[in-house]
Amino acid sequence: MKIKFLIFVILFFVSILHSQDAQSILNKIQNKFEQVKDFEADFSQSTGSSSFDNAMNMSGKFQYKKENKFRIEMEKQVIVSNGETIWNFDNNLNRVVINNVSDDPSAFSIENYVYGYPAKCDIGLVDGDKSRQTIRLKPKDHTLQFNSVDLTANPEGLIKKISVLDLNDYRMTIELSNISINNNLSDSQFNFLPPEGSKIIDLR
Repeated sequence: MKIKFLIFVILFFVSILHSQDAQSILNKIQNKFEQVKDFEADFSQSTGSSSFDNAMNMSGKFQYKKENKFRIEMEKQVIVSNGETIWNFDNNLNRVVINNVSDDPSAFSIENYVYGYPAKCDIGLVDGDKSRQTIRLKPKDHTLQFNSVDLTANPEGLIKKISVLDLNDYRMTIELSNISINNNLSDSQFNFLPPEGSKIIDLR
């Protein structure tokens, strides 16, 4: 009986230490993000079942600026948002779909993952390696549309990877490389002028 109690106590304190470690990593990520006005990076994205069978892969250039402005450039597609409107240009179809960010499922908010979601989640430590630290956010209830989110940061707290497992057991993983921060990116980068002759579908 004493042995069982001792094991319980050890496991209890280990879970507390892991929680504290995870919270300190989250604090570091949030503090670093506070210092970032904008950034540019190469990105790669994989989407598929949790085992990544038949995963869809894409890559390109990613630009971000507060508040929730982003530009994604891929070989045949450009997605741009000024934080309110989102433009999705398909080069093959020569077509632009315009929508409000709040109504578009393809809109992606890094700020939600850094600030909004953690308050609604339990936070655990996945990997405490000094060179690559990963924490996991698991929703406390069913109001969020995912099962878990893993945030991976470098020792300075700069996010390098976001991995989201949705409610259908599909995982989307975005990895950033060659990150360059605070380049005074112009707001014009986050507006999109449809090419002349392109088909425009405005869903606003």
